[in-house]
Amino acid sequence: MVYLTHYSEYPIYHPEEGGYYQAGRQADVFYRLNSVKQAKRKLLKAKKELEADGFVIYNDGESAYRRDKYIGNGEEWLIEKIYASHNEGWRPYE
Repeated sequence: MVYLTHYSEYPIYHPEEGGYYQAGRQADVFYRLNSVKQAKRKLLKAKKELEADGFVIYNDGESAYRRDKYIGNGEEWLIEKIYASHNEGWRPYE
């Protein structure tokens, strides 16, 4: 069982050291598939649409990433074995 997961980035502001921004990312959409091969096929099937939206396909269909000129506005599609294992960012009170 693998997941084809869409991650959205969001900006995180750190006021220390004069203030700077960092990108966090959060999983918001996923497809549960039976194999990595199936997930790659699904991602490559949507290649034209993704490239029209500014995505770049990496590693023969393992992932797709869309950069933005602003920190925290990017998007990514990843194939992963554990859902939301690539979440990064702000975690209050941990």
